[in-house]
Amino acid sequence: MKTIATVTLLGIWTSAQAQTTNDSTKITVPIYVIRNVADRNLNVSWAQGIASSIFAEAGVRIKWPQGEPDSRKQEMPIVINITADTPKTLVPGALACAQVFEGVHIRIFWDRVQNTVRDANPLGTFLLAHVVAHEIAHILEGINRHSESGVMKASWKQAEIEQMTVHPLSLDLEDVRLIRMGLLKRATRRVDGQMTCG
Repeated sequence: MKTIATVTLLGIWTSAQAQTTNDSTKITVPIYVIRNVADRNLNVSWAQGIASSIFAEAGVRIKWPQGEPDSRKQEMPIVINITADTPKTLVPGALACAQVFEGVHIRIFWDRVQNTVRDANPLGTFLLAHVVAHEIAHILEGINRHSESGVMKASWKQAEIEQMTVHPLSLDLEDVRLIRMGLLKRATRRVDGQMTCG
């Protein structure tokens, strides 16, 4: 299972790299990942590749700059903080939170992602990628909603998590529409600190 999942992961990442670097017609969104976890099982680059492939289908190219955002630049970035040791009282059951209306900050609870799959590598990487994609979509849509299926489902069953190793979940057509609308509004969105967790 581990070998199959790793080969599948390599194929998805390679495909994502080709899609996201060669198509200049896509809208580009800069996303900074700040890793606050020292864990060799945390494979951020693989997760980024899978997340990129999910958004490529929606016509969005994800750019993953190194370091932290430059406040002098005009672009509105997204910043993902990956943390561990999540307090039990902090949005119990959530794998992550996004400041949807503020439009910038996401926090991923890596310890909860690991606990969900009980195997951080490689299944944890697939789940991490989908959690990242889910929260990015919340930010890009700019609204607090979930879908009946796919990436934006409120929670995934074990069978859906295992399916992630074969083929990434996708954004449904309504989410693609909302992401495109959200990208148009993004430059003028009012700053607000409301969090969406899921």
